[in-house]
Amino acid sequence: MYSFWKRYLRPLTPAVLLVFTWYGSEPWNYAQAAQISSVPKPQAAPGAPGAASGEGLEIAVDDVDRALGELSRQISRGEAPASSLNRLAELHRQLDAAATRAREELRTQATKLAAAGLPDEVLGRHRQAATSYDLQVRKLRQDLERVEALGRALRRAPLPESKRRSETTQLQRAIGKIQTRLREQAAPRSHTPLDPKALPHRAVKTRERKPRLKKEQFNELLRRRAPVLKTTKALPTADDLAPNEDVQITPAITALAVSLGKDPLRIYRWVHDNVEFIPSYGSTQGSQMTLKAKQGNAFDIATLLIALLRAANVPARYALGTVQVPTAKVLSWLGGVESAQVAQQLLGQGGIPNVGLLQGSEITSIRLEHVWVQAWVDYVPSRGARNQQGDTWVPLDASFKLHQLSPSAGLFTAQPFDLGGLRTQLLAQAQVDPSLARISNISEDQILNAMNNYAESAGTYFKAHGVEPSRDALLGGRTIVLETASVLPASLPYGVVAMGDPVSTLPDRLRLGVTLNGFSSVLDRALGSPSYTYSISLPALNSKRLGITFEPASPADAQVLQNAIDSGAGSLPVYLVNVRPAVTLDGATVASGPSVGMGSSQFIDVLLKDVDETATVSYQQVAGDEIVFGLTANGVAPDVVQARFNDVPPNTAAENLHQAALHYWMESDFFDQLTAQGLGVHALRRFSVGLFASPLTVSYFFGAPRSGFYASRIMDVKRSFVGVAGQDPARVLSFVKQSGMAGSFLEGLVFDQLFSQDAVSRGFSAMELIGDANRRGVPIYFITAANSAAVLPLLGVSAVVKSDIENAVGTGKTVLIPEREINRGSWHGVGYIVQDEETGAGAYLISGGINGGSWLDCHPELRPLVEFLLFVLLAAILILIILAIIESLGTLGPVLEPALAAIVALMAILLGTSPAYAAGGGFRKGGQADPCNCPPLPPTPPCDYHTDHDHFPCILPVTHWHYFTVNQGPAPECNINVNRYFGACGPPPVPCPP
Repeated sequence: MYSFWKRYLRPLTPAVLLVFTWYGSEPWNYAQAAQISSVPKPQAAPGAPGAASGEGLEIAVDDVDRALGELSRQISRGEAPASSLNRLAELHRQLDAAATRAREELRTQATKLAAAGLPDEVLGRHRQAATSYDLQVRKLRQDLERVEALGRALRRAPLPESKRRSETTQLQRAIGKIQTRLREQAAPRSHTPLDPKALPHRAVKTRERKPRLKKEQFNELLRRRAPVLKTTKALPTADDLAPNEDVQITPAITALAVSLGKDPLRIYRWVHDNVEFIPSYGSTQGSQMTLKAKQGNAFDIATLLIALLRAANVPARYALGTVQVPTAKVLSWLGGVESAQVAQQLLGQGGIPNVGLLQGSEITSIRLEHVWVQAWVDYVPSRGARNQQGDTWVPLDASFKLHQLSPSAGLFTAQPFDLGGLRTQLLAQAQVDPSLARISNISEDQILNAMNNYAESAGTYFKAHGVEPSRDALLGGRTIVLETASVLPASLPYGVVAMGDPVSTLPDRLRLGVTLNGFSSVLDRALGSPSYTYSISLPALNSKRLGITFEPASPADAQVLQNAIDSGAGSLPVYLVNVRPAVTLDGATVASGPSVGMGSSQFIDVLLKDVDETATVSYQQVAGDEIVFGLTANGVAPDVVQARFNDVPPNTAAENLHQAALHYWMESDFFDQLTAQGLGVHALRRFSVGLFASPLTVSYFFGAPRSGFYASRIMDVKRSFVGVAGQDPARVLSFVKQSGMAGSFLEGLVFDQLFSQDAVSRGFSAMELIGDANRRGVPIYFITAANSAAVLPLLGVSAVVKSDIENAVGTGKTVLIPEREINRGSWHGVGYIVQDEETGAGAYLISGGINGGSWLDCHPELRPLVEFLLFVLLAAILILIILAIIESLGTLGPVLEPALAAIVALMAILLGTSPAYAAGGGFRKGGQADPCNCPPLPPTPPCDYHTDHDHFPCILPVTHWHYFTVNQGPAPECNINVNRYFGACGPPPVPCPP
């Protein structure tokens, strides 16, 4: 247990404690001010390719830019500019030295290129780059010399006032000229500004759409090129047995149909009893993914039923209409929601048109648009019990099912978690400045001790009361009421108000999808003129990998790249290479654009097409990035992730990014459901997207790409939408905030789970960076419109981050941010949270404007990062224990208490069953891990199987097994480190205990 706390929880605890303290306890009522720390100067990554020249020149130019800004401010304030001018002169000399080194490198490079026998067009690109570089250096030197001369003239005394004003104006213009050009030459990945009116993580609004009530309206919705079937008495056609975009008759579908005897009754009962209903609208998965996920909306479940029937040679088709269901049945169908109002909220957030029907003041039934199946079966006289010769279209709805609810264990009533006492302990040792809303030195040990103590008492309670160690037993659960009919039903289990003509194939407009539009410039994007485009429906996408890669545009470009790799170069000469953007689907190119310079800016719009609206999510990337898009509409089920891992080896850069995306959404959904269950609300995933990439790190000469390498992974989740419904608005708000914070943790933690081969975290996100800051003694500020004027001058963060803060608080948002930037290996920056306190919407940002996280490798590579993944399912589950505390004080304390207690008790269950964790690498003495110096894990570790205890992933239907690794020296100061794994290791896996 200790190793897991040390690896995953302890580094994260301070962030949660800080957020929890600010949002719940009004800490500015308590303590004293902390000291402001100085801001360290950013430094180039040690040992990174290009640090001596390209990065050195970039840093020198940035320093000059900042010095010019300070000089301009001094002049504007009427202060003597002597110190700034002296600083500028020193930086000018440093710039000259860096420029000289860069020029020498260009000359050396020319010699190497000629010796390598590269084509003339490549040598010509080098000459053009060198000429452009010389021109830019001369311009900058001339402009700096003019600024320095004007500054010296301004320092002469005395000067007539008119002369002073004139020279001051000239100096300001000269400074502005340089800064304007430097801004135009800024690196493309500098910072993405925040739009505080469109925060990335938020709850969707309930859409109040009334269902259609006429057949003609549904026929208009269902229109398609092929003729519509006109009557329910019409004989089947070939299309009623054919596969299509949604109805995928795969080997797995066929095998299941055969195992069920190709019997329509057994097929209907299997789908009804085994696939959970999700209240959303439109075809999102297709039959194969619905089979894997064992969950889906009415369209998805109907599609799976149709696919199984057609695989059994039973004609089947879709029926779409408006149905009227008694309220009590709707509440059970949705899994035990509390009221008709909550049911309508959830249906509306899922996009399902619905309306409540009143009898007096009570909603007695709900009308909603719905889809079901018609199957051509042998109904007379056997009513489908024997299927020999079809004679009747029979309506079947496998998505409509009632649930049996089980009560909670009563732990939280009998043994409530002492939030008030924990708050008092934390604030007794923290340092708080009420006037600035600043806090520091939150103790992580206190909360860990409190949770361990509660977990032990919960374990005692379980044993004393015979509580089964499972989530549903603890929190209350639900199970599907099984279908036991011995014949097919004659009618649907609800009333049909109106329906359209049945169809064999769904029209495009009822199918969710995604379109990628790529642009080579901001102007092209503004004009709506993409250089390439690709569209695919979500059912066709299934769990396939959708990405963008950049291929060499010609054999000469491929030769340059291969020459750099073969010669052992420290970086790629990206200025010599042209690449071609290619959209790929599971590695196959499906669209491509014209060639562009490697390292140049690329603009990508992701269009998310829902049934009745399209949303655009925009990204700016660099030519050379390896990019994968992680998309989800109904959530990602664990079985889908497991199946993808089994079917596709994650041994390429693109595939390991894709599986990171699948893990991220799977774990986010799992945490959301756990939090919702603890809070007594009801949640569902809505259409969301994130970009997962192995980015090309590029050094620039005056805005022109120079050299590049790969040394990190990033995820940028710009749209994470959830639906949430409940009777208590405070609990709904709490869920949205906790969901966002859980997602932020995962943005760094998922990378560690899948890629780390050492003993410490190299992934980081906004939440973890805030925790790091607290651990290093950096104060944290809670900024609002009331205190922003006083706090902003105290922050040691970039001007663009301050601009984000100003924009956010100007629109009524709050910001949680450390006082200054910190270093994480070669990365330097800050993590900060922007939140809407009224809706819970948030942006969880790291420097650069990324709404996500990053993972840094120890050693730069010349190819996109490629390594094998361990399949680590939900290894970070326990972080939600901490997350539940964040909002648990002040006015929301009583609301959050059940959620926190539930998750802490779940921790007791899991710790008591010896879960396996993913870890690795070596530890340095003194408790500090050094992943880049300690020995790596052995490539073929010994296996040790355990069958005498329950296994953590068996909380979910996933099999796994353990193995151990022993990592001993010889690196200096590395201790022996034994770690538990589960994953692919030798013999067949040990199945989960029954």
